[in-house]
Amino acid sequence: MNNLLKLTDINLNYKTDNNLIKVLQDINIEVKLKETLSIVGESGSGKTSLIMLIGGLEKASSGKIFFENNEITNMSEDE
Repeated sequence: MNNLLKLTDINLNYKTDNNLIKVLQDINIEVKLKETLSIVGESGSGKTSLIMLIGGLEKASSGKIFFENNEITNMSEDE
C-alpha cells in the first residue's frame, strides 16, 4: 500500500546570533491510508514544529516530505 504521508530524514534548525538550535533531528515517519497518527510529547519537544512542516507552513532545514507520493518539501504557497 502506498504512503499517504512520508517524512524522510527531516531536520529543523533555527539560527540565533550565536547558536544553532536543533528543533527536530532525523525524523522518519510513514503513514498509510486509513492509519491514524498521534503526535505527543512534552512542552517544547517539537510537536507544533512538526505539524507546521507537514502543513507546509514551515520549511525543513533538510530532508523530504511526501504527500500521496508527491514531494511537497519545497512547494510554494501557490502550489
